[in-house]
Amino acid sequence: MSDLPTQAQLPILISEGLRMVRHRRQASPGFSIYLSIQRQLEYLQETVEAGELPSAEKLDSLSLGVYAAREFEASDPDFADVLFNVSYLANRMS
Repeated sequence: MSDLPTQAQLPILISEGLRMVRHRRQASPGFSIYLSIQRQLEYLQETVEAGELPSAEKLDSLSLGVYAAREFEASDPDFADVLFNVSYLANRMS
């Protein structure tokens, strides 16, 4: 991640992540990690759209960055980059 995303980009990145994960779920419906990622992105989208901040407990439970690093960094780097960026920005919401 050479260029760090800005907080203003978070809604766009969440939407892009949702588009990407929905496409991947269609191709691999049995891969449960995709459902987890989709639910986390949907939660963040709802929170951002409501103008709210996620609780510290909820932020601690997000695993987008872990999934990006463990599952997708080598095999699906574009998807991993979106997840890394969303995770980075979500953890800086305050």
